[in-house]
Amino acid sequence: MPPRPLPQVQSLQDAVNEVIIQPQGKPATRFISMTQSGTAPNLVQVCTNLIMSSQAVAYVENEIAGGVPFLLTIEDFVRYQGASWGFAQPTIQRADANALLYDTVSGLPHPRYL
Repeated sequence: MPPRPLPQVQSLQDAVNEVIIQPQGKPATRFISMTQSGTAPNLVQVCTNLIMSSQAVAYVENEIAGGVPFLLTIEDFVRYQGASWGFAQPTIQRADANALLYDTVSGLPHPRYL
């Protein structure tokens, strides 16, 4: 399977919604709750906390390694568009590192999303 195209989004709220509505993986109930389905007034901070959380990263890593290689994550979006949405540079760098980790544990011979 080749890399999948990253869904085109116009805002962080759109990106959160793409993560929520994806058909693969378990329902992201904690993500949905924390982001208030993409309507949290502090959405950048909520997503920053998730990106920086070793517990959240471990959960996603296990889901991907457990047979869901194309699980779409908020990191997949923030690594490319985070600056325009108001994320701090360290968070963008962490999102990129997390996405690279997810690509590695996916077992695919290429990145999950391009």
